[in-house]
Amino acid sequence: MKRVYLILVLMVVVSAALADDKPKAQGQDAREGIEAWVAAVLAGKVDEANALTDPGEKDFDKVAKEFKDWLGVGSLKIPTVYVSEKQGRAVAVSEAVKFTKRPPGADDPNPEVLFFKLVKVKDKWLLKKIEFYAEAGAKKHVERFRTSHPDAKELPPKSKE
Repeated sequence: MKRVYLILVLMVVVSAALADDKPKAQGQDAREGIEAWVAAVLAGKVDEANALTDPGEKDFDKVAKEFKDWLGVGSLKIPTVYVSEKQGRAVAVSEAVKFTKRPPGADDPNPEVLFFKLVKVKDKWLLKKIEFYAEAGAKKHVERFRTSHPDAKELPPKSKE
């Protein structure tokens, strides 16, 4: 009987410990928000992606549907993210990619990276705008953001341990 009781106690303790290890909600910080949006559009989950965009912005439904066709990749890394918590603004830059077709409204004739602008709305980071630049152009925009948002801090990629 003592063994049964001990096993039950161990099961309760283990399940309580596992309950605390639940994954965090998507969009908790700016990096998680943009990475969740990218993952959703690349998986073809347009409604999920649209839930991670600023409702005040238009045309994200079309962008979400065409995004995968522009890139022709299954995943996209976001190595650079800077956040201004005070002003509720963030920017993110993708890794360099070879576009399969030029995205409409590309700001550079030879875009290499995606430049994302995010805004914090009700404690949730949402995608506000996507721009397309050469790597040097994106770096200039990051520096402008850091200059105009002196509190901006970099959010490094999460390590996969």
